[in-house]
Amino acid sequence: NSALVKELPLRAATGAAVPADVARAERNVGPTHAHGGCGAHVVMAPAAARAREAAEAPAPAPAPSVEDAAAGWDAVLHHRCCAELANRMRESIKGVAAEYVCPLTLELLVDPVMAKDGRIYERSHILAWLSRNATSPVTREPMGTELTPAPPLIRNTIEKLVSSGAIEGDIAEAWQKASAEKTLVKETRARAEGGDGEAMWLLGKWYEHGVNGLPIDDAQIFAWFERSA
Repeated sequence: NSALVKELPLRAATGAAVPADVARAERNVGPTHAHGGCGAHVVMAPAAARAREAAEAPAPAPAPSVEDAAAGWDAVLHHRCCAELANRMRESIKGVAAEYVCPLTLELLVDPVMAKDGRIYERSHILAWLSRNATSPVTREPMGTELTPAPPLIRNTIEKLVSSGAIEGDIAEAWQKASAEKTLVKETRARAEGGDGEAMWLLGKWYEHGVNGLPIDDAQIFAWFERSA
C-alpha cells in the first residue's frame, strides 16, 4: 500500500495513474495522502481527540470510606426505627381515643357524664336516651336516670390530644366544632339566665331544631319561649 502511495505521483505525472489507484490509496491511508496532504494527521486525529477528552473529563468521585458507609446505614436504620415507633404511638393513641368516644354518638366526648351503668356518655345524648328508655344503651339492662359529671381529666386529656395533633382527621374536627357549639350555648344560656330576652328566644329555637349540640326538647322549647315573651 505504501508503495502504491509513493508511486501515485509518478504515475500521475506520466499519466499512468487511474481512478481505481487513487480510490484504493484513499481507503488505505486517507484522502489527504492521495492529494498531497499528510495522512499521518488523519490517522492520529481520533487518538488525539480521545486523549484530550479523557484529560478534560471530570475525575470520578472517590469511593465512600467504610466509616461513611456505616454512617449512611446508621441513618437509614434510625429513620426506619423512628417510623416504626411513630406507627406504634399512633396505634396506641387510637386505642386511648377509643376510650373517650361516646357509645351513642361514636364521637369524642365534649360534655362527658357517667351513667349508672358505669359508662361515660355525651350529656345531651344520654339525657335524650333516658327520656325514652329505662335501660343502658350498651348492656340493655335496667338502669337508673342519675348522671354524674365525668372527671375533668377526661375532657382535659381529649383537648390535649386534639390540640397537639395526636388525634386528627374527621373525629378531631367534629370535636372542635362541638366544643365551639358548647361554648356558644354556655354563653347564651348565661345571658338568658341574666334576663336577655334574645338569648332566651335563641335557646328556644335551638331546642326546637336540635342544633348546636342541643337535643329536640319540647319542655325546653316551651320554657324558653315563654320566658322570652
